[in-house]
Amino acid sequence: MSKAEFNARVIDRGNNPLDGIEQLFKAKNKRQLQERLTDALIDSFPTETKATDWSDNYSQLYKFTMSIYEIIEDAELSNEIVRAVIEQYNPIQNFQKSIHSINFNHYKSVLEFWCYFSNRIPEKNNFEILYSLLEIPAFTADIQSILSKTKKPVALSKCIRAFVGRRDEFLSNENYSHINVVDLVQIQLEQLKNYIESKRNINEDALDLFDYAISSAKKINNEKLKTKISEQMKISVELYAESYLKDIVKKNSIDEIGIGNNWVNIFNIEEFDSFVNESKLSDFEGIDKVRNAWEIYKNNDYKPFQPIDNLSDNNFSLEVEKLKSLFALEAKVSIIENQLKDTEEKTSNIYYKLKQEIENIGTELDNIDLYITKTGDLNKRIANLASKLTVKIS
Repeated sequence: MSKAEFNARVIDRGNNPLDGIEQLFKAKNKRQLQERLTDALIDSFPTETKATDWSDNYSQLYKFTMSIYEIIEDAELSNEIVRAVIEQYNPIQNFQKSIHSINFNHYKSVLEFWCYFSNRIPEKNNFEILYSLLEIPAFTADIQSILSKTKKPVALSKCIRAFVGRRDEFLSNENYSHINVVDLVQIQLEQLKNYIESKRNINEDALDLFDYAISSAKKINNEKLKTKISEQMKISVELYAESYLKDIVKKNSIDEIGIGNNWVNIFNIEEFDSFVNESKLSDFEGIDKVRNAWEIYKNNDYKPFQPIDNLSDNNFSLEVEKLKSLFALEAKVSIIENQLKDTEEKTSNIYYKLKQEIENIGTELDNIDLYITKTGDLNKRIANLASKLTVKIS
């Protein structure tokens, strides 16, 4: 098939762009396919002086590139061939990079291609394509707006975090020296805000967007931006509280229970405690489980705890009852501690009675099988009192 015939099949909307190309894939003719693909791209994109309306060209190229990936998704091809197909994106990427500064329509179209390919290509290549989008000399507010409204905000935000993590390496390169990393993190913040506003809930993607944004702000040690990201997420969480709290109780790989969803970067402890216990959330179906888990978690030094049982519908009511018993024993221990602090002289009989009380409290504590930090701390206080009382009696 001649170059003209090939291009006619690729560019003409009336023909099937898969004809011939599929055979090249199956034949593993990587070099010929790359050459033909590059030729098709060049013919599809006249120089700026030859084309003022780029929309038709982008439509044709988009149709062509989508058809290539349909081969991967629809045809029964070996993994080896699929990997070879992935590599064919290189000439598309290189061509887009070579003309990316033409105009905003082009930039938006390149980003649209990146959005499509972002979950179909290896992460390393994914990042490299994003980096090429950042090379545009005038990184203006318009470009920031385009990136903030991308169709794949999570993938883009993840790439930005990777770029920020390697900022010293990249910013020493003249291709990127014009970029202010604060602008990139600002894009992540706008993506977070736009995404939650469009979805009207806090789902896994929203949480990922927050994680990537707050991580980037930390990497550049920008406290002001970190605070802005946290405050924005706090507003969103309070607005869509039920969706945020729905899966906040997490079980780790060893069946311990903790509080997730990056609450610690959104609230301080007092704020989160007030948020979880707001009366307006009392009608939320899963709020008892959340509140109970939080109480145990809080009294375990904010670390995951081992539940008494691993039932899927466990709302930790038994653990909370045992925690209340711990509080009652703690109150008794505090009374004995205060009595020992009293400077008034006491008889040996009084000390003996106090020692018996503290021993009884220790026995009660042993019968509460809730293994959290609060239990350990109380054990230490009981042992300390028993030791002091032994000395007083002797």
